[in-house]
Amino acid sequence: MPLYARVQALEAFHRFKLDENVHRLMEHLFEEPAFPLPMTISRIALPRDNENGAQPHQDWLYVGGSTGIISCWAPSGDVPLDVGGLRILAGSHKAGFLTPRLAATTRE
Repeated sequence: MPLYARVQALEAFHRFKLDENVHRLMEHLFEEPAFPLPMTISRIALPRDNENGAQPHQDWLYVGGSTGIISCWAPSGDVPLDVGGLRILAGSHKAGFLTPRLAATTRE
């Protein structure tokens, strides 16, 4: 949690969403004006964290807002190919809002 708090306190972290290139990219992708929300949430994963990936989830649970809000995730560093990036379940955008459930955990 101390690392998370330090990242959340960085002005540069919050300014990223205001970058002109990021803004233009979002408007180009969605073909309409884009507005960066004031809330920015960091997701920190260190080596060996979530070796099987984060639990499947919808960002609505963490972000809230309206159904017109689209989350944008961007790595702030290199992501090795063997680790992979963000996974999206095909067709999940048609499932509506799902009831959150606890992920199965394994302990050694």
